[in-house]
Amino acid sequence: MTPPEARSDLWRVEVDGQWLIFDPRRKRAHLLNTSAVTVLDLLDGHRGIDDVVERCAATTGVSPDVLRSDVVDAIDGLTAEGLVVTDVSIIEDTPPELPLTTDEPVVTGEAPQRTSRFRGIETTFDVATDDPALTARLDHLLSALSVPDTGAESPNDDRVVHHYTITTDSSTTTIALDGLVVVRLPAGPLVLQYLLWHIDRLVVATTTRHLLLHAGAVIADDGVTVLAGVMNSGKSTLTAALVRDGLGFITDEMVALDVGDQLVTPFPRPITLEFGSWPLFEATADDGAHASNGTRRYLDPDETADETGDETAAGTGESERRPITHLVFPQFVAGTEIELTPVAPADAALELARHTFTLDEDGMTALAALAVRVPAIRLRHPGIDVAVPALRGWLA
Repeated sequence: MTPPEARSDLWRVEVDGQWLIFDPRRKRAHLLNTSAVTVLDLLDGHRGIDDVVERCAATTGVSPDVLRSDVVDAIDGLTAEGLVVTDVSIIEDTPPELPLTTDEPVVTGEAPQRTSRFRGIETTFDVATDDPALTARLDHLLSALSVPDTGAESPNDDRVVHHYTITTDSSTTTIALDGLVVVRLPAGPLVLQYLLWHIDRLVVATTTRHLLLHAGAVIADDGVTVLAGVMNSGKSTLTAALVRDGLGFITDEMVALDVGDQLVTPFPRPITLEFGSWPLFEATADDGAHASNGTRRYLDPDETADETGDETAAGTGESERRPITHLVFPQFVAGTEIELTPVAPADAALELARHTFTLDEDGMTALAALAVRVPAIRLRHPGIDVAVPALRGWLA
């Protein structure tokens, strides 16, 4: 059997004495201690296990007999995670993202109702429809993203304007982007839900200068507090609750971090709430915008903030870019006691890397620097009624 070999395409960065490793083929992040990295670096495809054990023993001064089982366990673990290859290894790439559109040119009726022009981080877009009510709703929901329409295709030099069209023929609605069909759906509320989801995809696909974190974010004391969590962790609900409590709104979906100056560009799309959170925000839910299957509603951040008389961080102007000052990893668990637990920098970097839409080696370095510089906590809570005051207390 060929000796194991560390993969040469892995990205790595040191974070507070540990190593953040990112696998770009499988888009997975790992955190290794110095001993594991030492073993990884010795696996060159030529050295056998005995040689690796001897070299580790020479470095540490520990007997090879004592080290052997630990080294073997480390190699097994690295192999299981796909960081090491052998002659029987199979490293499966993450499936590529689906294209934004089909190859089918759109052939539909006229769409004379055009929205305002909107900007999402690095891209600009508008929507033309044949439904005045839908156009008005989009202008309302996306108002915080609106920018002046200069009439030029590149109003900000490098930002090409993308054009959506939405037309309905009988009972079928066609959504198209730049003249190509995206999808055909049954006419109804699901069309709006799909469009807003696709706009997020467009923003991700066209963003090249920012690191995009899958997270919510609010403004506290002129700094950005990031709320990063897995799906169903309650980050959007907590973001909405903090905005209602007086904090400024940045986003509930993607935090755009400039890896050069470490400032966040706002993306104040409408806050998306799943079914279970509706009763908490009945006064501000856009009732007409939820899907026909009853799963989502959208909150206008300005109206949410209006309950307290505060304003959101509407717009994406250069003057409104701010640094990240706090990291929060929330988890809603019904019936639990509230817990605020400090998170070490290396663990925070790992969590952030696992919650990125886009990541490259410069982004890895930026995440490591951020995790070392900014305090982080894990917030486990039973509901926003206790989570908001607890988090406000920590931020203060």
